[in-house]
Amino acid sequence: MYTYGFVLLLILFLYFVKRYVFVGSNQEFVIDLVVFLILCGFSANSFSNGWDWHVYHQRYLLISPLSFSDMISLNLFGDYGYRVFTWLISQIAEDYQFVILTQSIIINGMFFTAFRKLKVDYTLFAVIFFSTSYLKLELSTFRQGISVAMFFLAISYRFIDGKRWTPLLILISAVFMHASAVFAIFVYIFMTKVLITKKKLLYISFFAMFFIFFNMYVNIFHLLYSLVSHFIPQRLDISLSTYASKINVRPSFFSFILIFQSFILYFIYKPNDNISRICASLIVVNLFLFFYFSFVPNIILSRLYYYSSFSLVFLLCKLSENKGSSGIQFYFIIVLVSIGSLLATLRDPLERNVYTPYESYIGIEVFNYPLIKTKSYIQTNLDQID
Repeated sequence: MYTYGFVLLLILFLYFVKRYVFVGSNQEFVIDLVVFLILCGFSANSFSNGWDWHVYHQRYLLISPLSFSDMISLNLFGDYGYRVFTWLISQIAEDYQFVILTQSIIINGMFFTAFRKLKVDYTLFAVIFFSTSYLKLELSTFRQGISVAMFFLAISYRFIDGKRWTPLLILISAVFMHASAVFAIFVYIFMTKVLITKKKLLYISFFAMFFIFFNMYVNIFHLLYSLVSHFIPQRLDISLSTYASKINVRPSFFSFILIFQSFILYFIYKPNDNISRICASLIVVNLFLFFYFSFVPNIILSRLYYYSSFSLVFLLCKLSENKGSSGIQFYFIIVLVSIGSLLATLRDPLERNVYTPYESYIGIEVFNYPLIKTKSYIQTNLDQID
């Protein structure tokens, strides 16, 4: 965990330098570039961290010796885009780490392009991203990391360049990377077609609190399951019936953070401002996911949430534009929010087991450090998940 803390503190230091030392100078771009290289290097050097690293490694070993036609015809679940991407890289270099390096450059390159195009402080984005979604999207769930980056790239082309077909082509391509990007298309349509007013934001936030407390006493998932149980396959029925009997909806600390975000945005919201509009859309999507759809299994919600998890970045960007945020107090707020977010990300003991200590390719291959997070080690932790 100390490694992650060190990297976060390093990015926080660079954000301080950019915001309070190199204000309005050309060095701001240099700071952004250094931060980009830090994020790239850290994920490119990652080895066996996270839940899914060994799964992707096994798939790489399976498809790399095959011909293109045999690789396509494999009986693997969807995501043909990532399969083709992995296969192409395997034809260039035999070491799987080259796949990790290439996708790290692609993911961070798209984020860098998208957020600078959106006029969002990239270093501020990096602080929040690293302390919230970075570990999972760049060290573990690689396919979704690429699709989430493509989602924000599509948003930047739509809101800044006014493109219509380019964003849609990017989003359709993202679906071939990870099927969850279908949800990203719906979020994109909602973001571009629905104008959220301050009144709508207030109503949605208020009724969200009412709905989750209602769902605590009425098991909506069990009710829906009883209506469709006769029409679903038996294998799926067993899983859903088990979940329906166990579900216990309770508002989490994160739920209250979302409400807090929505009320802060209410006071600084400008419907005609792109950043405000994107932020409002993402917050509303979050409210629907974690309040109105709180009865949906968490494993599904967590996958969908990545596409709207950056609402905090846009909210802090808007706050940083206010005159009152020019002082050092705003920086300390960023420090507290980012450190708290990183601690929350690693609060679960099983999550800490698979992400800490950070294991690196250089450490394993060059300095011969022992590999801790073996495939059996990850499986043992996976078996402990209820």
